[in-house]
Amino acid sequence: MQENNDWYAKTSSVQTMKTWAKRPEAPRDLPEPFVTFFSSDASETFPTDAVFLPGDKTLRPQDIAFRSRLLGLDQKALTLWEERGRQIEKLQFPLSEIRWIQRGVVLLSSWLEVSSDTHAARLPFASVNEILIDPFLLRLRQAVAPPGECDEETWERSRDNLDRLGPLHFKFMSYGRRLLRRGDCVRAVAYQEERRVGWRKFVTPFLMILTEKEFLIIRDPEHIRRGRQGLYGGIFSFAPLTQIQSLTWESLNGTGGRDKGEFRLGWKAGGQLVWETSGVQKELSALVEAFNSR
Repeated sequence: MQENNDWYAKTSSVQTMKTWAKRPEAPRDLPEPFVTFFSSDASETFPTDAVFLPGDKTLRPQDIAFRSRLLGLDQKALTLWEERGRQIEKLQFPLSEIRWIQRGVVLLSSWLEVSSDTHAARLPFASVNEILIDPFLLRLRQAVAPPGECDEETWERSRDNLDRLGPLHFKFMSYGRRLLRRGDCVRAVAYQEERRVGWRKFVTPFLMILTEKEFLIIRDPEHIRRGRQGLYGGIFSFAPLTQIQSLTWESLNGTGGRDKGEFRLGWKAGGQLVWETSGVQKELSALVEAFNSR
């Protein structure tokens, strides 16, 4: 990839654009270490479905905020090539082992996170590139968990289950409707509003959606909720049901809190995720029942 030496190449706008994601067609569209890597190793095939995330640096050139990465998706795996100095390191996520995909956005900063039974990677990018990243994310979700087979009319009716959230949390409702894939009927929905559960302690809001193929959760984490930036972003996570061993809800009313509980997601490969809940027992119990009755 040739360096541009024109007078405008050093302006702030051009420097900012250098950190934007791209869809390369061949190694020649990438920095030199990637070109060398693919040209020197005949066993490495350049991906046909590729996204390049350029690295970014802090004010001091020697401090790398995040490294340049190339993502490639095929029928068997998501592959990550990462630039480390003059070397390229490769990490593969077999599609059958991916259990958690996360997409986060806070104003101009976004990230994509992928977790499997043995690996995890967090990939920052500029929010301006969501028009490029979101279609890639959808293709990744479809590769990990193929969409359901609901007809259009049934799918639209099931999506209407989210409409009741409009007066309660319009942002969550909008994101929920947007993230549902065609063909995936909604089986259960659980919404928790922000609530105070103790002295200077809150449970943060979330929206959980169970479909025929995925478990989705939309949330405002604590560090986002505290600032105004929380109004303009959130975290969206997707888990294929084939990777989930159990969904359970347990009441904690005996520990001194009213209507408190814990919602747990157990992975088939071991480990679990836990969310603190308050005042949403009925909806979470219905979601657990819908999961168990599949």
